[in-house]
Amino acid sequence: AGADLARPLRWFGPPHYLDLQAAWVLGDERTAGPYLLRVRLASGGRIPPHTHPDTCPHRQPGGGCRSTESL
Repeated sequence: AGADLARPLRWFGPPHYLDLQAAWVLGDERTAGPYLLRVRLASGGRIPPHTHPDTCPHRQPGGGCRSTESL
């Protein structure tokens, strides 16, 4: 299923990044599969270097997650 680009985005702001707002466009970081998060920053806002935990044990070339059962 693709992103429904016609629907309004639900913007939220993480409490520890006051200059940042984000909205989920596709998927969810809590489930397997691709996801897309749109981010907007206030003028002069910055996102510090950081990582995102990835629970996918076997990343596919297209970016998808492959379960260990298919190996």
